[in-house]
Amino acid sequence: MIATILRILLIVCLVHLCFPTPSLAYSSRPLLALEQFGITGIWAVDCSIAPSEFSRNLVSIIAEDKQGRAIGGTYIFVGRNWINELTIIDAHILNARTIELRSGVATNPMYWSIVNKRRDGRTRLQEAGKIDGKTCVHEGINVVTHQETPPIEKCRHGDAASNVMEPLARSAGLLF
Repeated sequence: MIATILRILLIVCLVHLCFPTPSLAYSSRPLLALEQFGITGIWAVDCSIAPSEFSRNLVSIIAEDKQGRAIGGTYIFVGRNWINELTIIDAHILNARTIELRSGVATNPMYWSIVNKRRDGRTRLQEAGKIDGKTCVHEGINVVTHQETPPIEKCRHGDAASNVMEPLARSAGLLF
């Protein structure tokens, strides 16, 4: 009886290793996993406020570039510059409310992060770090500033944040 149960468990494990389900596997096309999770688009702490030197409204964009890559960028208005623009190399949906991302430059993963969806539709950076082992965010707390990572909401076309960000993203070659 025990031998039969162990054989069944072994077969189940082998099937999952050889034929992983999409929700448990890294996507060969990260953009697809990001779209399935619902995290593409423009996100901000407050979509009703346009990013400016005075608002400090952090805006993040996850979109496809002209080469078909998933690009994640964070934008603050200081000098109208992008900060932390990275290619999302892998995306792994852990469950209905959590996705893990690996990002870097070209095909060199440098960072990992885990994003959680809250019940109110906002997302929040829960864990983040560098591939070399340095932790940046742990349990939603920035380890340098000791502040909670802010929840961000998905902006709609016509929101103040979108009105500023959409033209800038398009000029940077991102597609919506």
